[in-house]
Amino acid sequence: MLFARGEALNKLEDVLSDLMKGNVIIAHRSWKGQVVSIPLAEIKTRTVEKPTIEKVFLGAKESFVEDLDSNVGLFRRWIKDVNLTVTYFTAGERSKSKVALVYLRDVANPDWVKEISTNLKKIHIDRIVGHKDLMELIICRNQTVFPLYELTEVPVRVSTS
Repeated sequence: MLFARGEALNKLEDVLSDLMKGNVIIAHRSWKGQVVSIPLAEIKTRTVEKPTIEKVFLGAKESFVEDLDSNVGLFRRWIKDVNLTVTYFTAGERSKSKVALVYLRDVANPDWVKEISTNLKKIHIDRIVGHKDLMELIICRNQTVFPLYELTEVPVRVSTS
């Protein structure tokens, strides 16, 4: 790929979707129906700050933000492992929310990864508003008194779990 952040596309719906995100589309007749989509839009987000809900006494005092790419960057800063795998999905028919499944390939149960991936692909609602909506759609609703997932705003907690 000629552009570091570019992506080759060959479907019109993907091209239109990327245009709506603010990407630049480059086409050339020698590319045989493919185009390159390059993200240029810079969406302003808040900077990584100290956690406001969870107190951190030892270690880095930084929290996740609303920008998924920034959060994945925080994962990569704390987990420098070739097995760290990030798979992106799109959820929400209208909102087209970007969702990431992040796991360590050599640690995660492959059956669970497959099940969560399958559930993420099955999401057919208009929009995902927050993590609670997403978790309710992908977690199997067996009757249990134990929590099935944990929420945190602190990247260090995720990197050590």
